[in-house]
Amino acid sequence: MVPTRVLLTGAGGFVGGRVAHRIALGETEELTALLHTPAGPGAMRLARLPVDIEVGSVLDKELLERLLADCDAIVNCAFGMGKTSEDGTRTLLEAAAAADIESFVHLSSAVVHGHHLDGTLHESAPFAPDDEYGEWKRKGEEVIAAFEGGAAPDPAIIRPMIVYGPHDDWVTGALETVRTGAVLAEGGIGTLNQIYIDNLVDVILLAMREPAAKGETFLAVDDDHVTWRQFYRDVGSILAEHPPFQELSRREIRLRKRANTVRDSVVPPVKAVGGMVTADEAQENAVAELARTPWAVPLVKQVPQPVRERLLDRVIGDGSNGQPVKLERTNGSDKSRSPQYELPEERFVRMQSSLGSVSNEKSKDLLGWEQRVAYEKGMEYVGKWLAYDGRL
Repeated sequence: MVPTRVLLTGAGGFVGGRVAHRIALGETEELTALLHTPAGPGAMRLARLPVDIEVGSVLDKELLERLLADCDAIVNCAFGMGKTSEDGTRTLLEAAAAADIESFVHLSSAVVHGHHLDGTLHESAPFAPDDEYGEWKRKGEEVIAAFEGGAAPDPAIIRPMIVYGPHDDWVTGALETVRTGAVLAEGGIGTLNQIYIDNLVDVILLAMREPAAKGETFLAVDDDHVTWRQFYRDVGSILAEHPPFQELSRREIRLRKRANTVRDSVVPPVKAVGGMVTADEAQENAVAELARTPWAVPLVKQVPQPVRERLLDRVIGDGSNGQPVKLERTNGSDKSRSPQYELPEERFVRMQSSLGSVSNEKSKDLLGWEQRVAYEKGMEYVGKWLAYDGRL
């Protein structure tokens, strides 16, 4: 059966928005797009399309039943850290069963298997989520597996890892990281396991139209082998200039994070001491006390600007042989131009150092999927969008 009208949930998101554009501007199906909120850039882009737009929640069973009365397919791109992923999926399944919907595609994520991959990942691999996002995606899939209400719609589940393209948070996040100073775990040797947004939409539409996809799970990834180092370098090439990359081992990153934790646990008391420094005698006493601590000099540089200016006029001993050290004043504008080099979150550390790959063989064999947009062309589109959007 070829669907005639599709209910698309999460239509204001990155993936849902692109599914809406593809169906509205180049496919045969008609579309009802469900938005959680009418605000935001995704809703604004959707409003330009010749589609029926509804505002509401996937938790609203009456709304879903009304919308599905005119539909014969569902693409579920709705997501939220909580009821949307679990109760919302269940409510959507119940409404789909009541409406006798035969074609149902549910967007999950390959992070249900965790962020660090060994060998080649296949759909049969066990769940091993290692963050909150992956945990909620797992719960959504478990709701589908356990559902027994009436004529079960038996959804096809799609699991991409890194989805990139125009309007994508991965791209804009990488751009800001490269612009301010990127740190790559293990030099970024890990496999990106990416899929360009239009290639993912191809998987979704094929699964929606292919009867054999019912009840099946598909990992979604492009053929191109790309490392995190290459991805960050390609993002950097879009910018006119950026700080050089820092390449650290996982151990070095872990040790630096521990040092930062110690620093952060000490800085607040130092700031409190600085805030109490008002009278000249109190300033002299505070400086003398701080001078007895070897790590006082770098910490004093982090106290609030007004207090630091007062303390910078004092001479602070470094704690060894009573030798004085003069703290240097810093220019705010110079600091804003210097690299920040924030250490990557643990999930990025795992991915940037992971040599494992995601298999797309099932998508090819069962759906007949082929990659249409190569990585180089996808990054070309990304660069053009960044320039058009004024982000460069």
